Amino acid sequence: MRRIAFFTPGLKIGGIERVFITYAEEFIRQGYEVSYVICKDDGTFISALSPELKVVSLGDRQLRHSIIPLYRYLKKNPVDYFISGFVIANALSILLCKLARSKTKIIISHHNHFNIEQQSLLPSLIIGLLYNKAHRIFSVSEGITEMLLKRHVKRSKLQTIYNPINIVQIKNAADEKLDFQLPEKYLLFLGRLGEVKNLPFLIDAFHLFSHKNPDIHLVFLGEGPMKEKLEQMASVIGLKDKIHFIGPLSNPFPVIKMSSALVLPSFSEALPTVILESFALGKTIVATPTNGALDLLEHGKFGYLSKSFVDTEEFAALLEKGVKEPYPVSVLELKAEQYDVERKIHELEALFT
Repeated sequence: MRRIAFFTPGLKIGGIERVFITYAEEFIRQGYEVSYVICKDDGTFISALSPELKVVSLGDRQLRHSIIPLYRYLKKNPVDYFISGFVIANALSILLCKLARSKTKIIISHHNHFNIEQQSLLPSLIIGLLYNKAHRIFSVSEGITEMLLKRHVKRSKLQTIYNPINIVQIKNAADEKLDFQLPEKYLLFLGRLGEVKNLPFLIDAFHLFSHKNPDIHLVFLGEGPMKEKLEQMASVIGLKDKIHFIGPLSNPFPVIKMSSALVLPSFSEALPTVILESFALGKTIVATPTNGALDLLEHGKFGYLSKSFVDTEEFAALLEKGVKEPYPVSVLELKAEQYDVERKIHELEALFT
């Protein structure tokens, strides 16, 4: 039985964590022994994990204080493959595996472009100096692959693997009942409430949209540093009763399923898994033209794309179109099948050789 460990600093609700959990649980079904290593026990995901997935805590501490515990783990637990995400976690995984003289193969993943929330030179230096020392590297889009190649990552080490989704699991989870009330009709934003998500723009566009569509609300599902500012904006424009902040959920799929459309107003997205999950539930997407949205929506073939990141009138019109002219459910569900984890797991397994 081959042994795999996944590693992220925590198990908060986020794109990388959701991707890794999807892979981990599929590897368990395929007969692997799988662990998930974390530094901080702060995750909403933990209670929803498969009981067969072993969660290993390095002591409920921040990543920067986890160097010695991670070194000891790699020294004493020589798993066959150690798969990490996030740039600093990738760097530590590579360096500590070398120091521990472990035979474990380090496979690192890269999920993001550099954007307004990642302006430090450190990630770029890490990529140039350390990434090629990993056994293999996978990126989640062709755009990210090109970015890594420009930073001197070897083509022979690098593979593009689009994010996986578990369609059966998503649909089953979407049928679960919620223990709170939602508006009858609403647009949904799901993700981190951070600067790169361009959320003040969304609220301004929703304000315009509301003039013609007073019965439709806006729901934010997630957490982040901009929450208080966004709540203040909603209050100032008189839409406090129509803009709702739910917070993070371990199972967001019932909220996606009942929404009128999913909205992604970001300045930057690499490969947003929430688009794939929305495909699986037949939900129409309205998005700004980020690399990830352009890629997955195929420049408008599978969702509504704005031309601008700042034109609120244009985006408001697209929100209305998304509600009144949704994409056919069958078309979106068929698109989702390209990303089902049963297909994607074999692409990741190919990196083990």
